[in-house]
Amino acid sequence: MLSYQRYVAFIIGSLFYAFVTLTRNLPVIVSDVLCQKFQMSEIVFGQYRGLYYLGYCLAHLPMAYALDRFGPRSVMMLSIFMCVVGLTPMLWSDSAVLLIVGRVLLGVGASTGILGVFKINRTFFEARQFAILLGIAGTAGYTASVVGFGPLKRLFSTAGYELTLSGILVLGIVLAIASFLFIRPIQSQTQGGFIESIKKLSKNRSFWIVTLVGGLIIWSMEGFADGWSVPLLTSLFHCDLTQAVDITSVIPVGFAFGSIALPLLAERFNKSKQIFGLSGVISSAALLGLFVPGIPIWGVLVLYAVLGCFAAYQVLCIDWGGKVVLPELSTLASASTNMLIMSFGYLFHTIAALLMNNKGVMDNTLCVLQYSRTDLLIGLAPFIVSGVIAYIINTRSTYDRT
Repeated sequence: MLSYQRYVAFIIGSLFYAFVTLTRNLPVIVSDVLCQKFQMSEIVFGQYRGLYYLGYCLAHLPMAYALDRFGPRSVMMLSIFMCVVGLTPMLWSDSAVLLIVGRVLLGVGASTGILGVFKINRTFFEARQFAILLGIAGTAGYTASVVGFGPLKRLFSTAGYELTLSGILVLGIVLAIASFLFIRPIQSQTQGGFIESIKKLSKNRSFWIVTLVGGLIIWSMEGFADGWSVPLLTSLFHCDLTQAVDITSVIPVGFAFGSIALPLLAERFNKSKQIFGLSGVISSAALLGLFVPGIPIWGVLVLYAVLGCFAAYQVLCIDWGGKVVLPELSTLASASTNMLIMSFGYLFHTIAALLMNNKGVMDNTLCVLQYSRTDLLIGLAPFIVSGVIAYIINTRSTYDRT
C-alpha cells in the first residue's frame, strides 16, 4: 500500500469519528425544533437522547468483530450510511416512532467511528504508531464535539434547520463514498465466529490485567471530572458554580493534549507500559494535592491539567488491549478494553456516592451541596488508592501476546 493511501484512510476514519461525535449532540442543538415537531416532553426527549447509547453499546463488539472479519472499507461505508439513514427522520418524517428507530440506528452506526480508527491503525500502520494516531483521532473527535458545538448551533440559526441538516446528510454520504473509494480492501483475518472469538479473548490473562489496570484509573474522567469536581471546588476553594465548571473544563482540555503527548513520549522512549502504569499514581498524587491547605487557584489549575493529561492513559490502555492478543482479535480486544474500562466509571460513582451519602449540607446561595475537607478526602480516597493499586499491578505484571 502506498504511503499516502494509508494516511488518506486514516483521515477518512478520523473524519468519520468526528462526524459521529458531532451528530451525537444534534438533539441538544435543535431540541426546541424536535420537541415541537414531534410533541415530546422533557422526559421523553431525555429518553430519546439516551437511545443513542443503547444502539452504540449493543453494536460495539459485533462491529469490532465485523471489522476484523471484513475489513474497514465495507463496514465503515455501511456504518456511515446507517448514520445518514438514522438522521433522516429528523428531516423528512413527523413520526416519533421513526425518530426513535433512527436514533438507535445512529448509535449502531456510530459505534464503528472509533473502532474504524482502531482497525485502520492496526492494518495500515506499524504497531508503534497505533497509540499516536489514536490520540490524534481522539483529539479530532473531542474538538468536533466541544469546539464545533457553538458554530453548528449558529449555523442552524442562520441557515435554517432543514438546510443545515441536509448539509450534514450530504457530508455523511460523501464520507461513505470516500471510505469505499479510498480505503483498500483487506482479506478476512478472523477465523471462526463471533462467539468463538469472544471465548478466545476471555481466556487471555494479559487482556484482563490490562483492562483491570485501565479500569482502576478511569475515575479521573468518570467519577471525579463528571461527578465530584464541582462539589470539591465549591467546598474547599469557595468557587461559585460558574467558576467550578470553568475550572473543571481544564480536565478535558488536558486530556486532548495528553492524547497526543503520552503516545509520543511512549514511542520516543519506548516506555509505553511504564507511562501507562505511572498515569495511575500521578493522577492519585494530583488528586491528593488538591487537599493541601492553602493551595492557590493557579495550583488547582495545574493539578487539574495534570489529571486531564494523564487521563489520556486510555489511549495507551486500548493500544495494549490490542497488543496482547493475536492479530485477528486486535480490534475486538481494543473495543472490549474500551468498553470494560468505561464500566468501572459506574463503580467509582457508586462507591463515592455511598461514602458521601448524607454528608453534604445544601448551600442555598450556590444551590450545591457543601462538604467538609475530611468528608471529601474519605469519599474520594478509593480514587486515590485505586491509582496506586493500578501502578503496583502494572509494575508486577508482564503483558504477553497469546
